[in-house]
Amino acid sequence: MPQTPYVVAQRHLRYVGKDCLAAFEANPYSVPALRVRPRHLVEIRATKSQIMLHATAPDHRGETLLATHPRGVGRGARVVDETHWNGLPTGAGRRVTAGGDLPSTRRQPSAGAGSLTALLNRAAATQVEVGRRRISINGPSYRLKNRLAAIEPDRDDAAWSSFPASFHSSVQTCPSE
Repeated sequence: MPQTPYVVAQRHLRYVGKDCLAAFEANPYSVPALRVRPRHLVEIRATKSQIMLHATAPDHRGETLLATHPRGVGRGARVVDETHWNGLPTGAGRRVTAGGDLPSTRRQPSAGAGSLTALLNRAAATQVEVGRRRISINGPSYRLKNRLAAIEPDRDDAAWSSFPASFHSSVQTCPSE
């Protein structure tokens, strides 16, 4: 027999809510507000007597364990450590955020560059040729061209030449460029 017993645990992935609670078997469990963001994915490891909440990626110290709670009895038992809510907005101000070092977002925008500039820089770095695309035949510039063509008569059209000469002299045209 091994010295330490083998730990049997269920493993589930859950999202953290705005109130820093992650639900498992209809019981919400608290997570430290300063270590997660809303909609942060956490792993729940549930044993017979306790619930352990782990981050899916290690933090700057290399740790994944966020919180440990006793397993809730029944359904709807709210298992909360009040210290986990330190740093949550109080609701007194309009834009209040949690203080401290929050987890970084997945995408880091390039400094001072727009999205098109960033795309072109990435294309240049990977030596990918960025080509031009054709104008859509249903686009607004194409429709405007067709409307103007319908309004302005075509001088070479057979129907135009069938009009009497007096009509031709009465029509004023714009000088061509």
